[in-house]
Amino acid sequence: MIYSNERTVKVSCGKQDFYNFVTDIRNFGRFIPESLRQGWNASEEKCSFSLSGMGEMKIGISEKIPEEKVVFSGTALSKISFIIETIITGGAEVNSCDVQVTLRAEMDRLTGIIAKPQLDAVFGAIVNEMENFSGWND
Repeated sequence: MIYSNERTVKVSCGKQDFYNFVTDIRNFGRFIPESLRQGWNASEEKCSFSLSGMGEMKIGISEKIPEEKVVFSGTALSKISFIIETIITGGAEVNSCDVQVTLRAEMDRLTGIIAKPQLDAVFGAIVNEMENFSGWND
């Protein structure tokens, strides 16, 4: 079973600031509400944590194109493999850009039936946090 969800958000920083922020995966945790995650452990290139309803997740950066694209890949429940792709668009504005965020996951049918509501909730939380985030230069 293939799961896919996509949304474009406007973020309150320029393309370079967004790229620099998300390519340090330690910042990725700032997009996941603390109420959903536990045991956050991260380095600059990868992280692991437990996510409510999804068990242990491991995420790493698998592709980077400066100021254009960052792809994260990972696993959840040891049965789900997924990617989160961010494509950065917009003009030369210093304080805003658009980011197309896509989540694609592969899993068996039974896992998909169980995991889809959690994937929807996590994806929604991540993109909402990105859209409302203001600490890009922290």
